[in-house]
Amino acid sequence: MTESLNPAEFERMKNEIVQLHILVDRLNTKQQALTPPKEEPQFSLPERWNGEVGSPDGLLASLDMQFECQPGRFPTARSRVAHLTSLLSGHTQKWAAALYNSKSPACNDYAAFVAALRKTFVPPSSEVGAEARLLKLRQRKRSHRFLAHLRWPLEEAIQNALRDDPAPPETPAGCLYVPTSCRSEALSWAHSSRLSGHTGFSRTLKFLQRALWWPCMARDIKDYTSSCDICARSKTPSQAPVGVLRPLPVPSRPWSHVGLDFVTGLPPVNNLNTVLTVTDRFSKAVHFIALPGLPSARRTAEQFLENVVRLHGFPVDVVSDRGPQFTAQFWKVFCHLMGASVSLSSGYHPQTNGRTERVNQQLGRYLQCFVSAQPSQWPKYLLWAELSHNLHTSSTTHMSPFEVCYDYQPPVFTHQEPEVAVPAAQSL
Repeated sequence: MTESLNPAEFERMKNEIVQLHILVDRLNTKQQALTPPKEEPQFSLPERWNGEVGSPDGLLASLDMQFECQPGRFPTARSRVAHLTSLLSGHTQKWAAALYNSKSPACNDYAAFVAALRKTFVPPSSEVGAEARLLKLRQRKRSHRFLAHLRWPLEEAIQNALRDDPAPPETPAGCLYVPTSCRSEALSWAHSSRLSGHTGFSRTLKFLQRALWWPCMARDIKDYTSSCDICARSKTPSQAPVGVLRPLPVPSRPWSHVGLDFVTGLPPVNNLNTVLTVTDRFSKAVHFIALPGLPSARRTAEQFLENVVRLHGFPVDVVSDRGPQFTAQFWKVFCHLMGASVSLSSGYHPQTNGRTERVNQQLGRYLQCFVSAQPSQWPKYLLWAELSHNLHTSSTTHMSPFEVCYDYQPPVFTHQEPEVAVPAAQSL
């Protein structure tokens, strides 16, 4: 027999159950609010990178791990770029600030920002190896050494691409046909590498024609050089001199008439802040000599003997400005003992030594193109600037300084090196 429930009692029990459910929900809400969120692992800040010593690989690896473990702190690509920028110092930080101020799209893409950082401050491994080998040749005390072939990644890429895109029959003899897939890389190498030095259309064309070929080559080079952003920002137009020029006598042999001048105001690196430029007026060849400040007349004479006379013999005439080194009595007696006349330029008229002044401008443009973001690297690029100048064809002689002085053009690619270097031996 079932006992009947009073309606009033049933309604009271129903209200108590509803109130009990509300109380349980409130307790669950308070417990969730008191439970602390899951903490993300903490990382210590890695060492800052200034772009001059080492590579950014360690810094970037630490940041990749931090971004993976702390997605809440760095939810967007822009926040990751900002965090990486905060860990840069020196020239790299100035470069990143300039990139941000110019509203570059790379600031909104972490991968693109890292790629731009590597391209600006990490030199290609091939150039580092070539630079190390060339630096050995510039040591003061030398023993007999042999320089191995410089291998550029471009040549290997062309050889691989030729398997799918073979050379047409009209390819000139002695030239390597560049397939379509490699032409942009060839243009970049011939114009923007350290060996080429951001030269103009004519020099870039003649430089490439020595070893490479493809149809419509001149048109592609003209389009590429005219749209180079670095050239547009780093070069200034050259103006023709006012009035009729009265040039110096034309020399009859290489290194008989030379011009000297100094490039000053460079950032001090290992006490080096000045470059002595020596120009041969016959072949247009140059030597760039880094110095710790403006030297005395005696020190200038020592550098001239070591870097010019030792290699090319005594000159007949030396042209310079009226700096204290060249007006000193010591310099006049030194040139007299060499059997060379001293030609000083007229006051406020640098056109007298115009060839050397032009070389100074070209050196400044070269360094501006390559080290504007990291000025402390300029001594490392000095030998490349000299090699680039001496490799390119002069508009006056229509030959390179190498060809004028030594009657041959150094091969850039291995396919240009003949198996027998002595024609007389080959004819036998």
